[in-house]
Amino acid sequence: MQRVDPITKECPPGSEPCSLKTSVENTICYPKSDHKEKCPIIDIKILPSAEANLKYKSYDKIPYFEDQVLLYTTTEMDSAPVTATQVEYKPCASPFEISKSPEKFYFELEVEKESTCKPLTGTQTVYDERYRDVGFSVTEWEVQNLSGVWQTLM
Repeated sequence: MQRVDPITKECPPGSEPCSLKTSVENTICYPKSDHKEKCPIIDIKILPSAEANLKYKSYDKIPYFEDQVLLYTTTEMDSAPVTATQVEYKPCASPFEISKSPEKFYFELEVEKESTCKPLTGTQTVYDERYRDVGFSVTEWEVQNLSGVWQTLM
């Protein structure tokens, strides 16, 4: 992976920016022939098919769940590469904590029922702002049912 030169604000010789929409600090450079294979994903969304087809025509689409599609792009947003994803309410700033959805109910003996995000020491930062909502909501029951957990337990 190559970055833009901070002084010239250009890609190194023999390479081109993966996206023309990214700022200098978010731009990744590769030879043009390597773009399809090596340029990183910079945005992910999960939306109903109809909305995706109207608003995100230039994103790549993968069928996901019922009428939902997973969209991703390497070019259409000013963002650093996606390097991690989380399935939780809103990731805490501290990687050692788990956020708790306001609508979530816990069995009395579950350890994580007391989980809440606390501000990082010396800051007021509670949530990790590098994470963005991808637009898809799923309940814990749906995940357990679709993954076969309920059938196994029954």
